Amino acid sequence: MGHTTVPISFKRCLACDHMTSADEIVCTRCGALLPEGTAIPEDSPSSSLPRLDLLPPGFRPETRLILRFLPADTCLSLPFQDFLILGRVIPPGPPEVVDLTAFEGHNLGVSRRHCILRRRHQQYFVTDLNAPNGTFVNGLRLESRQETQIQHGDELRLGKMIIQVFFGAI
Repeated sequence: MGHTTVPISFKRCLACDHMTSADEIVCTRCGALLPEGTAIPEDSPSSSLPRLDLLPPGFRPETRLILRFLPADTCLSLPFQDFLILGRVIPPGPPEVVDLTAFEGHNLGVSRRHCILRRRHQQYFVTDLNAPNGTFVNGLRLESRQETQIQHGDELRLGKMIIQVFFGAI
């Protein structure tokens, strides 16, 4: 009995030029949303563009993301790199995914890859990743894949999970 070969395809990140599996929504290197549409076959020629990484003025490496889960008033403090995905994972999951299972994520309608939090310079953004139960900022539902700025103290709702977001040291 023969076997079938399934071609592997990729998407190119427009922000950092990294090749990521075609089934990903965000770049596994920089967290940028990947373009929707045609994937690039594995054997396509690829160009490697130079990339310049600079730390923005006032960047503080010790800045942490502090998630306050309501109404339980439980806090989770995390180092905040360039991006983090909020969702649910089955361990061992990728390090950029914050697993909300222990906070009743599954029961409250949190998707496996619900939304992404991204930092650019001194601004923070959230993007819904096509979560069926929606992502809300201060009560307003986000359009899927549309980036929205968030501020210190804003309320995020992932499905029925309510999280107050803070940035700083704890």
